Amino acid sequence: MSIDESGLSDDTLKMAVRIAQQRHCTVDELIRTFLQPIDKPTKPAGRLIGLMSDEPELMDEVMKSVYEARENHPLRQPANGQSSA
Repeated sequence: MSIDESGLSDDTLKMAVRIAQQRHCTVDELIRTFLQPIDKPTKPAGRLIGLMSDEPELMDEVMKSVYEARENHPLRQPANGQSSA
C-alpha cells in the first residue's frame, strides 16, 4: 500500500514527514515506532475460564457452586451483622 492509498490526509502526512525529519528517521520507521507498542494480540477476557474450555461440564458445576454460595452467603451484610433473610 502506498501513501496515496493509505487514506492519510495531506496535513497528517506533512506532520509525519516533519517529525520523521526531526527524529532523523523515515516516515515508515516513525509509524512503525508508534504502532509496535499497540500491535499486540488482545488478551482473552476470561483467561481462567478459557483454560476450562475443554471441560464445559466442570465449568457448569463451578458456576453453579458460585451462584449457590452467593444465595446462601451474601457478600454484603447489614451494618448490625444480622442477615436480612
